[in-house]
Amino acid sequence: MRCTIYTATLCLAVLFAAWPLFGCAPGSQAASTSGTAQQEASSQSLIPSSAQPLPSDRPAPAEPAGSTQPSSVQASGDESSDAIDVPSQDTTAPADPMGTEASAEETREQSEPVEAAELAQTKTVVCMGDSITQGHVFGYDDPEPWPTYLQEHLYSLEQDWTLVNLGVSGTMLLDEGRCPYRATGNVEVAKSLSPDMVILMLGTNDTYDAAWNAEAYRTELRALVNELKESRPGIQMVLMAPPHVFCDPDPNAAGPFYMNDAILGQEIRPIVAEIAQETEAQFVDLYQLTEGRLGWFPDTVHPNGAGNRAIAEYIFQSVFA
Repeated sequence: MRCTIYTATLCLAVLFAAWPLFGCAPGSQAASTSGTAQQEASSQSLIPSSAQPLPSDRPAPAEPAGSTQPSSVQASGDESSDAIDVPSQDTTAPADPMGTEASAEETREQSEPVEAAELAQTKTVVCMGDSITQGHVFGYDDPEPWPTYLQEHLYSLEQDWTLVNLGVSGTMLLDEGRCPYRATGNVEVAKSLSPDMVILMLGTNDTYDAAWNAEAYRTELRALVNELKESRPGIQMVLMAPPHVFCDPDPNAAGPFYMNDAILGQEIRPIVAEIAQETEAQFVDLYQLTEGRLGWFPDTVHPNGAGNRAIAEYIFQSVFA
């Protein structure tokens, strides 16, 4: 009996020792399954970005009027239903005998007509200005400029808007100045985009220059507005008075900036309002908005995150709401 037990024990030991030789197939199958999953994940990355869900913190653009494409955005005024429109045409994907998802190529073919339709309905707004428009990134925890926050507001509209920021730091309106905006070439860029709207704000850096000339500013602002209007019939022009600056205008004073707030408030602001009325443009008064708001301007000239958000909200309510 003892010998039989030892023999059985020995047989079991041999069997367990040999098991890996017979059990390698399940391991290989697991590796193959993992490889298949990787291949499937890789193939999914080929799907165009337009077919991927938008980030959760940014709502999807509203569908163009008359579009048959389903939309996850409800029209304002109809918040009682979560239903979405169903396309009138048959968009059922071909039957897949393998039961897998549509290929990347099929997804691309289905999405391209939708992209073209959406693009045709999109309007463009161009923002032209200096560093206050471009964005001041030095020493700020939240360097995003007001156009970035304005674009976020535009996502709430049924009409799709594309915003193009053509702000250039240090530029001024006057062609005789040290850094004319026109010399950047962005006036021609703006016209080439054939925008539906232009938001224009220049003048802060003009007060920094000893060559400030109020009459030249009036003449050149009028000429620029008319040039942009002639480039595209029906273009909507928005002229903005620049915000306050809180620096000392004396070049001998301490500080990196010497813009003149008195020129902004007493000369540039009324000139911008005058040209806006003369050319049938809309006037937005950021000078009034920023009265006493030193806390929005840590370096005395450039708005911080709170200031840029307030400016974007004010522009949105003034122009788009």
